Amino acid sequence: MVRAKALHGLLRKHPEWWRHLAVAIGECADIAANASSDFMIPENERRGVAVLLRLSDCRFPPPYGGPPQEVPLTQAEFAATSNVSRNTLGTLLRSLQDAGLISIGYGKIRPLQSEKLRALVEAGSAWRESGAGDGNRTHVSRPALLSGSITYERRRSRV
Repeated sequence: MVRAKALHGLLRKHPEWWRHLAVAIGECADIAANASSDFMIPENERRGVAVLLRLSDCRFPPPYGGPPQEVPLTQAEFAATSNVSRNTLGTLLRSLQDAGLISIGYGKIRPLQSEKLRALVEAGSAWRESGAGDGNRTHVSRPALLSGSITYERRRSRV
């Protein structure tokens, strides 16, 4: 940690460092905003997948995200990071592993199909018009993983 007075002295001596400092601050703000957005996802399963994608640096498609990275977390640490119970997380991880979307090792998790995982996160908040101006919309919710493909229960709601 650098104290403010020392930092100001260094920046006066090397003004070109301001640009690097601004980039680092921008990246930290971006991470904080994305983490806040992920924590606002109400469904435990979607929130858990969103956090996994963010921690593995593939929450967003390229050029914003990179290839999936292995996440060195135990399931207990991951549950705490995702704000879900260990039981819920264990069920979710088994479903994702059975569907071939992730691999689980001792103290580590690796996304295998980040595109499908992103679709799982995004589909839960998707609304699509149905009918011609009747005011009905179909809300896609509660993702279920069946035989390697993602399916969704649909409920009708009046909006």
